[in-house]
Amino acid sequence: MRLVPPEYEERLLFLGSNGSGKSVLARELLAAGYRRTRSIDLKGDFELLQDHQVVREPDDWRGFRHRHVVYRPRPPWDRGPHLDAMLWHWFREAQSGFDAKRKIQRHPTVIYVDETLALAHSRHTEALARLAVAGRSLRYGLWCASQRPRWIPVEARSEAWRWYVFHLSYEQDEKEVLQHAKRQLTLEQLQAGSEHHAFWELRRSQHTAGRWDVRHMPPLPAEVATR
Repeated sequence: MRLVPPEYEERLLFLGSNGSGKSVLARELLAAGYRRTRSIDLKGDFELLQDHQVVREPDDWRGFRHRHVVYRPRPPWDRGPHLDAMLWHWFREAQSGFDAKRKIQRHPTVIYVDETLALAHSRHTEALARLAVAGRSLRYGLWCASQRPRWIPVEARSEAWRWYVFHLSYEQDEKEVLQHAKRQLTLEQLQAGSEHHAFWELRRSQHTAGRWDVRHMPPLPAEVATR
């Protein structure tokens, strides 16, 4: 079963315990031909794509000129307030790149946050929330990954039109996923379907009138259509 890469304005969640496969799927989707990407990798283990540039400090503007950037900040830049400041910078960048008259974005971009825990625990989530809500009309995508749904700000959860759900360690998190599945998925199905790096896709779109479409996806590596 093929995954269709998202449009720039789509919001995505990648949920799963450590080593479940969520970062692998995110990497596969990022490789689908987007013109410009920005990834935040706090753990330093996000496998790089061939054309990605690693940047370690927020004032390395030469590094940020690359089309595809993986931001791996050194201390103290890896703390919540500094990460929030970087996300605010990208939001202002989205605003400045948008041509309101022609309603086009000169630099459509996908922003991927490999782990939202640092932002959630520090409570510096305002920029992430603004990107989730207002970035859509600016054609700035926002993809968030986490081991637990509660570590993703509520604005990002509510705006997400795709959830990719791998093995979850806590039944409380599994039940939260079931709430969004709208009775199209049972706890037993969710648990059995996330074994051996298989996962679930919960998706809604204009074509589904806002309703969730639930599909079981085969184990990784997932086959991703070329964008």
